[in-house]
Amino acid sequence: MPLDPWNIRLLPYYLGAVFFVVAHAFCGLRIVMLAHHAPRAGADRVLAGGIVFAALLATTIILAMCGLRLDFA
Repeated sequence: MPLDPWNIRLLPYYLGAVFFVVAHAFCGLRIVMLAHHAPRAGADRVLAGGIVFAALLATTIILAMCGLRLDFA
């Protein structure tokens, strides 16, 4: 795969896309939980955890795309 220096311009879009799609799913989950009479505090905790998960997932994917590799051997 050829290295194109212009590909770096897409990095924020990929980061944002992954983050917002996953965070959006957790926002929907919170609404569903509240509609099923779950405690508001529990629904809020699920949303907060989902947003943290979305941020970690997006960061992990971007680091992998940038060439970060983990060698456990």
